Amino acid sequence: MDKRRLLALSGAIGLFLSAIWILWRAGLPDSPDFVLNMEGERLEVPQVGGLAPTFASTTLEGQEITLLDARGTPVILNFWATWCRPCAVEMPILEAIYQAGVNVVGINVGLERQETVQGWVKNANLTFPIVVDDAGRTLETKYRIQHGLPVTFFIDRQGIIQYIQYGALDEDSLRTGLESIGITN
Repeated sequence: MDKRRLLALSGAIGLFLSAIWILWRAGLPDSPDFVLNMEGERLEVPQVGGLAPTFASTTLEGQEITLLDARGTPVILNFWATWCRPCAVEMPILEAIYQAGVNVVGINVGLERQETVQGWVKNANLTFPIVVDDAGRTLETKYRIQHGLPVTFFIDRQGIIQYIQYGALDEDSLRTGLESIGITN
């Protein structure tokens, strides 16, 4: 490598490291209020205290469902996949809550065929509404599912996210989530 190329490469590396140092010293926001999708549309970041992103979709049973339909009543929104073991563990908990009268909606985000999801849901004896996200991962993107699965949002009567559980629900997180949306045993 000639001397001029080596100098240019050293300069580029120095500039890059300087930029990283400046960003590190300045800090970055922990939780921006919005992000832009690939089309440049502004998407709100779902967070506790924020309004839950709305959506309209079709359940496995062919029923039209929108999150706005849930306004006036609390709802639990659970993002899951058939290949996710923690998701399978918490499904009986979600079914029991649904049977007790709580509004539960499952969103399958595993890029799975609808037939696969239908068979899995039938074998698991689930009766709450299940939506299969589209190939563009529209719902997964709207809710910024980035921490793995499952992710459960507890949304109150006004459509405000009151609690988010990353990972499988357990007794404590379920109680906390239900209490946050005004449901007590």
